[in-house]
Amino acid sequence: MRKADFKIGQEFFSTTGRWICTDVGTRVICAIKKDMEDESWYSGPPYPAAETVFDENDQEGCVATYDQAVSQWGDEFIKAEKVRRTPITASLKKSAEDFKAGRLKKIPKEWLEDDEDPQK
Repeated sequence: MRKADFKIGQEFFSTTGRWICTDVGTRVICAIKKDMEDESWYSGPPYPAAETVFDENDQEGCVATYDQAVSQWGDEFIKAEKVRRTPITASLKKSAEDFKAGRLKKIPKEWLEDDEDPQK
């Protein structure tokens, strides 16, 4: 895909799975990976899910439809598309709601990777 092919709110696919475009810039696009069961993670901005930047090289490796992804990447894509569904706990859902409402003062620990420390 080219940058002109991306539209905010549109789904697209890469070798790592399904994405939703959240911003189209001068050179890059931003997107969130669509791998959560709770659809509230995809309402924004702001988004409680982390946004990923796709530069020109990354954009060239994307396709617009699921059928194109299966055609281009075959079994590897189908395996990647079977994403792990992260269970949403009540406390995590509350944190996401607080984040969207601007009431969140610090990032919940469960949002961080094991090796990340927000205090450093």
